[in-house]
Parts: sequence; structure tokens; C-alpha cells
Amino acid sequence: MILLTFLAARVGPPVWTALTRAVGRPHCLNCSDVYMYAGGALQRRGEDWVEVPTYRGFNVSYFDELERNTEFIYLINAAARSNAKVNTIIIRIPVCGGVSQVAVPSAPTWIDSHPVWR
Repeated sequence: MILLTFLAARVGPPVWTALTRAVGRPHCLNCSDVYMYAGGALQRRGEDWVEVPTYRGFNVSYFDELERNTEFIYLINAAARSNAKVNTIIIRIPVCGGVSQVAVPSAPTWIDSHPVWR
């Protein structure tokens, strides 16, 4: 019995991930409309996304959804910024939670941002 439990715990998660990817679903089965982080939340409102920081009162940032797949939701800032180095910000949110990442024109790769959860 212990061996069977060990095998199920060891083999189950990779098999589940492979099965859900094969049918085009995230391993957590769906995307959320709210992804929280320590200082606020990213929330889907219709076709747009809004970042609502906890400690900045009513200041919010708006994002358009570029695309989504079984692993990430990709957002781009909706309003232009005055700083040319970060005029375009792309955020990728892990669908099932994890560390979100950002990309800006001045950086060639994804930069870890902060943990998010559903």
C-alpha cells in the first residue's frame, strides 16, 4: 500500500500535467479573473485588466490582454508612459499561480516580478 501511494504521488502530477496540456487546458483547469500579489491584485474587467495596488489608493494601471495559453496570460500596458525605456511593459502571469514576469524594450529577457496566486 505504501509503495502504491508513493508511486501515485510520484507519477500522478506529471501525468496530470501531460494530460491537461494534451487537451489544451492548464493543469489547474482554468484561468482566473483575479491574480493577487503581496501589494495588490491584477483583475480582469471585461476585455481589460486593471492592476489595483493595495497601498496606492485609487491609482490603477490598465492593461490589454495580448494572448493566453495553458501556462501564461500576456498583458501589455494600455497607456503610454513618459519614460521611453519602459514605454511598453509586457507582463506574463502564470495561469495557475507562481512568479509573474515583466519584459521591457531595454531588457532582452523576462525579469521575475513577484509571486502571484489565484
